Amino acid sequence: MGNFNENALEVQKCVEGIALKSRITSFYPEAISRKLKIQLDLTIIELNKLCDDGYLDLYYEIKCLDNFDLVCTVPDYKMYLGKDIVCEQCGCEFEVGYNNIYPVYYISKQYREHLKKK
Repeated sequence: MGNFNENALEVQKCVEGIALKSRITSFYPEAISRKLKIQLDLTIIELNKLCDDGYLDLYYEIKCLDNFDLVCTVPDYKMYLGKDIVCEQCGCEFEVGYNNIYPVYYISKQYREHLKKK
């Protein structure tokens, strides 16, 4: 028998609450971590499990470090890592690194539909 994981249950309940709010389509892991007072790394582990189960879709935002504007949202940051891209807002060119890649979780349409049927 496995150990009961209270963090997993709390994160899942929190994500369900977010998914029930139709105006919210995505969120940052820091928001869940702060709300539940769970360490960020543990929160990300639990959110990634929800991705594996089809509740969430993980994307990455690449942001300009000069003005913190969103440059693009991608499903896989690895193809951008180390590459130079231009910020459309400020015109600066920058190299994509781990310091300007931010994970963002999107609520899957199937999960949202499932909750509506409950």
